This record gives sequence, structure tokens and C-alpha cells, in this order.
Amino acid sequence: MRLLKQAIEKSPEEVQNIFAEVLGLPQDKQADLAELLKRTSLASIISAAKLVSGRLDFLRGLELLLFHPVSTEQLKERTQLHKILEDHTWLWGEEFSLSASDQSLNDVLIAHLNLLGKREEDDSTVLREDGSRGIVDLMLSRLIPQTRADEREHLVVELKRPSVSIDREVISQAQSYADAVADDPRFKDTTTRWVFWVVSNKMTDAGRKQATQANRPRGLCYESGTGHIKVWAKTWGEIIQANKARMEFFQQRLQYKVDDQSALDALRRMHSKYLPPMFAEVKPDAPAVDGTTLTPNAPKTPLL
Repeated sequence: MRLLKQAIEKSPEEVQNIFAEVLGLPQDKQADLAELLKRTSLASIISAAKLVSGRLDFLRGLELLLFHPVSTEQLKERTQLHKILEDHTWLWGEEFSLSASDQSLNDVLIAHLNLLGKREEDDSTVLREDGSRGIVDLMLSRLIPQTRADEREHLVVELKRPSVSIDREVISQAQSYADAVADDPRFKDTTTRWVFWVVSNKMTDAGRKQATQANRPRGLCYESGTGHIKVWAKTWGEIIQANKARMEFFQQRLQYKVDDQSALDALRRMHSKYLPPMFAEVKPDAPAVDGTTLTPNAPKTPLL
């Protein structure tokens, strides 16, 4: 009676879909569901599936943001891309998915930032907690949880502008920066591990040679003798492809289809205030930049 009451009073279409799916389950799948519900809750099962589908939509949306020619011109790395990515550190590895911000790390990064060369400014100003101006706007820095209290691991990601290719000089700067940060008195002689990433849309042939060395994983450019410092360099294309491959098994099991419109809708739900103009919420039947139509209920929108 409660189910019928909910079906009538609240989202009848949604409840009907749920009823249809559950009642239409084959006998063996009903048994599987019943067995799962003995060990976990239906809410937890839905949350796990939602996590996978959300990541798949985000990957496609990120691909559109980074590689569509109009978006590339409109997207501001510091005030938009950085803000979008700071909650998605799983892009660099599942071990980073639970990372947290660390103010002491930001202080160290600012102190040595000049080693990365000239920083192009835009109209935005980044203020630290004490009101002073900081330059961490192209940096993602995170503390990685560890099993032991005296151990720490830091993820540091430098986001290069799409017009800046990763070459030997950029990789060399990142390596010197990593060494300087690790040797800072605030972290020296501690059990801290450092993972540095340099990311851009493009990489030169010379940079690619340094990122594909024998007996090392692709992208690993430098590793200290103790293994406490690692410097990686990869393009966005490589990072997105690697994440898609990691999610492919779950996507196939869920039979979840990702299209451009669902990806754009997901981006708007999560990060609407950080999107460039071409990805802002559009009016029904408003023409997109390539002549297609972006509407909330539209089928696949071929932006690329």
C-alpha cells in the first residue's frame, strides 16, 4: 500500500520504471539481487552504479571541454578548468580519489613556483586564507590518506595551457621543482612521498621520448633513487583514454551508454558556474557552434 501511495503521490513515472525493471527480472537475477541485499543495501548498489556512470559522463564532458576548438579558446585554466578538476583527482589514479587539500603543501608549492618558469597571468587573483596573493591557480595539490599517521603522500599536478607543449625543458623544470619541494625544510627528512604530474594537450617528440623510457611505465620521466619522488608527463588524450580503459569493464556490465548531451548535462549539474559560454545552459532548440542543437532532451550531440 505504501508503494502504491508513493506511485500515485510522488514521481509516478519513476516508480513505474522501477516496478517494470524489478518485475521483469529473470528468476536468476532476482535471486542475485536478493543475495546482494543480504550483504549490502539497495541504496549502496545504486550509489556504486551512479559513481561509475557519473565518471563515464564526466570523462566525455572533459573531452569536449578540452578538445572542442571553440571551448579551447573560451576555457580559462585557472578560474574554470582548475576548479572543475580539483574534485576529480581519481583521473590520476584510484589511489588519489580520497585526496584532500593541504594548506601547508600549498605554502611550499608557492615558495618554489619560480622554478617552473614564467607564469602567464590572467585577470583573476588568487587570495590565500591570510589575504595575501598566492599563485597556486594552475596547481592541483592534494594530501593522500595513508595507513600510518607518520607517512604522507602528496599529489601535485601542473596544468599547462593547451598552447604549451610538454617538451624536455618543461619536464626538466618539473623535475627541479619536485626536488626543491621535497628538499624544503618543512618536508625534508620525513617519510613523505611525492607524485608530480605535468599535463597539457600536446607533447613534443623530444618530450615523448623522455616520457617513454625503457624499463619504466609510459609517462614516468623521473624517479628518485629512494623512489620517494616521481615525475610524470602525459597529454590529456592519454589520461582520458587510460581512464576510459579502466572503466570499460564496468561500463559493459552496466550497459551504460554515454552521449554528448548526457555528458554536457552532467557537467552543468556539477560545475555550471565554471563552464565556458558555449557550455552554459542553453535555451531549447538554440543552435550550437557547429550547427547542431543542444537541448536538455536531445539525443547525441556530435560536438566533436
